[in-house]
Amino acid sequence: MSEQLADERATAGLPVVQVAGRAVRLVPDRASGGAESALPADYQRILAAVRRAGRHPGRQ
Repeated sequence: MSEQLADERATAGLPVVQVAGRAVRLVPDRASGGAESALPADYQRILAAVRRAGRHPGRQ
């Protein structure tokens, strides 16, 4: 079944790789309204850094 899903996603242009014998998308589905806290810690740190960079006092 996972091979069939991987094949369908690959033909749809969605990047899929095999991890521990399972098909896993490189880019997870994204939906609006998702809680930032549901993201992995690394992604949360990236978002925080982007926010800080956007508030840089030298920027207009």
